Amino acid sequence: MPMQAINTSLRQGRKSTQRERLLDGMREVAAREGYGAATIARVIACAGVSRPTFYDYFSDKDDCFAAAIAEANQQLLSDVRRALEGGASEHAAQAAVGAMIALADSDPATARLLMSEAMAGGGRALGARDEGIIKIAGAIEEAQNGPSGAANAPDLSPRVLVGGIYRLLA
Repeated sequence: MPMQAINTSLRQGRKSTQRERLLDGMREVAAREGYGAATIARVIACAGVSRPTFYDYFSDKDDCFAAAIAEANQQLLSDVRRALEGGASEHAAQAAVGAMIALADSDPATARLLMSEAMAGGGRALGARDEGIIKIAGAIEEAQNGPSGAANAPDLSPRVLVGGIYRLLA
C-alpha cells in the first residue's frame, strides 16, 4: 500500500475515533450532569480533543447532542432486533421491553441520555429521540406480523408501549 494511502487511512481512522470520543463525551457529561451542564468545554475535556476538532464534526452543542441520541438509538434498536430474532410473534413486545430494560441496567448513561435528557434538549433532540421510538415500534410491529400472525399481539400500539417504557425508565 502506498504511503499516501496509509496516511489517508490513518487520518480517517483517527477522525472517526475522535467523533466517537466526542459522542461518548456528550453522552457521559449529559448523563452525569444533565443536558444544561453539557457544555462544549466539558464535552471536549471528557473526549480529550480540541475545540477546533469539535467544530470539525458538529456545528454546536445541540448538533452533537442530537447525534449522540441518534447513535444511542441505533445501539438500542440493534439490541431490540437481536431480542426479537427467532422469537414468537406474540412475545415481541415483551422481548423489546426486556431489551430496553437491559440497556438501562447495563448502560445507564445511554439510557439516561435517551429516556430522560433528550427531553431537555429541545426540538432536534426530541426529534432524534422520537425517531428512535418509531423505529423500535416498527421492529416490534414487524415481529408481531411474523409467521404466526398478529392475532395474539397486544391491543396496545407498539409506539405507545415504547414511549411509555421510555417514560417509566426516565
